[in-house]
Amino acid sequence: MGFEKLDKTLDCICHDYDYGIVPDSVTVFVRDKVDNIGRFELTLLEGILLIIDAFEEGFKVSSYTPIMETPNITTSLKQVQDHVGVMFDTMDRLLMTISPIFAQRLLDKIHSTFAPQTLPQSFDEPDLATLCLLPTDPSSQPQQQPQQPSSSSAYSDVFEWIH
Repeated sequence: MGFEKLDKTLDCICHDYDYGIVPDSVTVFVRDKVDNIGRFELTLLEGILLIIDAFEEGFKVSSYTPIMETPNITTSLKQVQDHVGVMFDTMDRLLMTISPIFAQRLLDKIHSTFAPQTLPQSFDEPDLATLCLLPTDPSSQPQQQPQQPSSSSAYSDVFEWIH
């Protein structure tokens, strides 16, 4: 990725992940045009501050510090420690791998965004006004099939939404 793309990615990271990390915790402190790298910090909801390096190849955690005592801090620290220095092709994969809370919130966000509209569990008797508005001759109405998004287009939509 060129510097312009890296710069834009760093700007997006500053606000696009607030649903799954401590909101407004991202601080970018290196934007190196010569080496085309970036460095920023963010805080996981598990109570761990991460320093993350951004490269053309992807992202990696360079260091971490626990800043809050949470019920699962030991497990969370182990999960982060096991992935320090590992390159991830996307920020989403990095966060989903090291933060179970982020992963769950991302899935919840995807489900709420793409959940099908549901009908009420039960229907009351239609009132007379509703019945009067219904067409009496089905051939007088154009036949339309409800469009279901194909799985490939739904996947593309999710991919574009994430990035």
